[in-house]
Amino acid sequence: MHDQIHYAPHIVLAIVDRAGAGDSKEANANGGNMNLQPFSTIVSVISQPLKKASSCALVLAALLAASSSLASPASEEFGRQIEAKLRSELLMCRKKYGNDSPQTADALEYLANSWALRHSHSTDDERISLFREALPIRKRNYNPAKFVDAFGHTGMVTMKTPGAEYAGDLWQIGKMLEASRPQAKRNGAARAIKKKNVVLQIQVNDLDAVAIWKELVQMSSKSLGPEHPTTVDFMIDLGQCESAAEDYNDAEKTLMQVLSIERKRNLKPDQYSRESWCLCTLRNMYVDSENDKKAEPVLKQEIEYQNRCEPEGPFMAGILEMYSELLRRESRVAEAIPMEQHAAKIRQKTGAHQEHQVTAKIIKPVAK
Repeated sequence: MHDQIHYAPHIVLAIVDRAGAGDSKEANANGGNMNLQPFSTIVSVISQPLKKASSCALVLAALLAASSSLASPASEEFGRQIEAKLRSELLMCRKKYGNDSPQTADALEYLANSWALRHSHSTDDERISLFREALPIRKRNYNPAKFVDAFGHTGMVTMKTPGAEYAGDLWQIGKMLEASRPQAKRNGAARAIKKKNVVLQIQVNDLDAVAIWKELVQMSSKSLGPEHPTTVDFMIDLGQCESAAEDYNDAEKTLMQVLSIERKRNLKPDQYSRESWCLCTLRNMYVDSENDKKAEPVLKQEIEYQNRCEPEGPFMAGILEMYSELLRRESRVAEAIPMEQHAAKIRQKTGAHQEHQVTAKIIKPVAK
């Protein structure tokens, strides 16, 4: 039965496809009035053999019905009903199997994932608490050999790989803690958060995230190798969290290690590469800590890197503007003016506004 739980998503998706649930564009063209009968059929047919162990079929129906592309009063109401069923099933699992059972962990995780789409504009506090409750259950059953199945392919995370759910839950919590950080802080901009209690909570979250990413780096290093792309991706997350926690020495050490690994790969320059992202994080860290002496060499490296991939793109304009600001702070106006002029020409040519962030979200490359 437990194996059946994990394969159920594939069964459900196949049935959805064959049930003619409809294209999201078609649903929107009809004012969002989508026929939800296939979803109801899935719930009634598939949940029966699984209801004693898991709410896998229910949560998939909830994810489909509650997605933004299918937004309508009918789908919203259906989503609410599914969430209520998931909560009821969690209570049933607690009562029947106990708080420390794999079945209860399943229900906690499915409810947390359902919450993500049902309440996409709210905080992740409840999701984090649900995943945290599942963590000790999953840790007891963690199988390092299964880590490869869950994280062995860069850019793909299989959360429900049997034996690797602990790693998947850690990854989820780490990402949510990162997302809970204010945008200004994530982008490395000057921190201007007024409320003391908010600052303290952010510091706690950052330190918590550091511990989580350290554990994931260790797990990945043992299972995949210390230079595997997935391990390096975790190291980037770790370095960013260490920087956010103002642990600059450790952040610098982590990110420099990433740069060393990536430069050995000798990959084609790309503005969204790990090397580019590391340089961006290092530069923001040095600027935030008012360490212009270390920021300037990194800015020079960024300019050299962008010259090899997109010399006339908005990323280059943003880097030139940041470098010119640094130069002006040091009264090196004669050096700053040509950079500002170059940046202005790029923006005029590309139509990019000055608000364009050179800290754009990373698109993790395919492992090479």
